Amino acid sequence: MHELRWHPLKREWVIVAAHRQGRPLMPKEFCPFCKGAAEIPGEFDVLSLENKFASLIKDAEEVARCDDASGGESTGCGERRDIKCGGECGDGYGGEKCGGGYKGDELYRKSRAVGACEVVIYTPEHGATLKDQPVEHIKRIVDLWDERYRELGAREEVKYVFPFENKGTLIGVTLPHPHGQIYAFPFVPPMVQRELDSAKEYYDAHGEKCIFCEILRKETDEAKNSRMVCENGHFFAFIPFFARLPYEVQVYSRRHVGSVSELDEDERFALAAMLKEIISRYDSFFGFELPYMMMLYQKPTDGDGHEYYHFHIEFRPLHRSPDKVKYLASVESGAGNFINDTVPEEKAKELRDVVLD
Repeated sequence: MHELRWHPLKREWVIVAAHRQGRPLMPKEFCPFCKGAAEIPGEFDVLSLENKFASLIKDAEEVARCDDASGGESTGCGERRDIKCGGECGDGYGGEKCGGGYKGDELYRKSRAVGACEVVIYTPEHGATLKDQPVEHIKRIVDLWDERYRELGAREEVKYVFPFENKGTLIGVTLPHPHGQIYAFPFVPPMVQRELDSAKEYYDAHGEKCIFCEILRKETDEAKNSRMVCENGHFFAFIPFFARLPYEVQVYSRRHVGSVSELDEDERFALAAMLKEIISRYDSFFGFELPYMMMLYQKPTDGDGHEYYHFHIEFRPLHRSPDKVKYLASVESGAGNFINDTVPEEKAKELRDVVLD
């Protein structure tokens, strides 16, 4: 089953992918991402493959009518979050805005889970990590992100391309071979939409200024780099003033660009070097390979310009010390408010003071 179901209270899509329960447990001696596995070519540097247990697929089946549905074949609306419509604007994909083309009634509706889920294999070396790779190799991963952003984003049904990496068993990773993933959504995910809304509001209210560029200015000029972790000529990494997790690091491009595809060659090498350095600082400070989530945020591929949005990367490790984990419990998960148990300026200094070889 590949299906989107609308949450009428949260006003967001839930992806139903029950087939993922059937994912097999791989024997320890077998890795599906190593050379010799069925879908892996004999030689490669960096590789993207379709996820065999994808939540979103290009040819998702038509959804059945909800049991209590009033029967509308296309009752979605082109206005974001507006769920009342005469049925003239459904696009048949679930829509990046409110989900045109769904079946169901005003409360219970669903749509096709179209899109794509891909695996990005970072290296043929099974025991390596991203930080173990030379900058030139990591730059090839950046180039692959660009390629997939362009190709997936060109598809009519895809509205947002989201590269990410989950690292470590604490995050839920079951395959240790170094890899990331890419999801191509048929809508703009809710957390991204909130950022877009904030960026657009600031842009309109402050003479077309980018809110991300202003945050970067405050971090470098007003805060005197007190929350900086590391920097180079093209990127700035910091634990933000508003950090929700103790060691949350955000990476902003110094130049205003909307996506990885807008980075030039020098910027791509600089980004590769920055990623290597951040992970190295994490691991050196903690004394082990730190589990983390790494996410690339870029402008949607829905056809709008989104000139107010700014390419950035976020690292979210869950550790608050080498022997303590920050659990996202009731306040964070149920109320939606993060409680940071640490001071961002102090945590940034800890990472900044790490001496790398």
